[in-house]
Amino acid sequence: MFKNYHKWLAVLREYFLKCRIIIASIFWWQLFLTVFFFRWFNFLLLIFLAIIYIANQIVCPYQK
Repeated sequence: MFKNYHKWLAVLREYFLKCRIIIASIFWWQLFLTVFFFRWFNFLLLIFLAIIYIANQIVCPYQK
């Protein structure tokens, strides 16, 4: 199970490194939409992107 865990961390790291700028830009755009045009869908998507963004900050530094 731990071997699979490390494999998934490597996959996530590649994904985050490729999509890091895209995720950050979408995150801030969704924050803008949520503040000025509040919709439940935008709010839920913002939460999802925030989780991805935080996971990115946690995973990347330790996978060098």
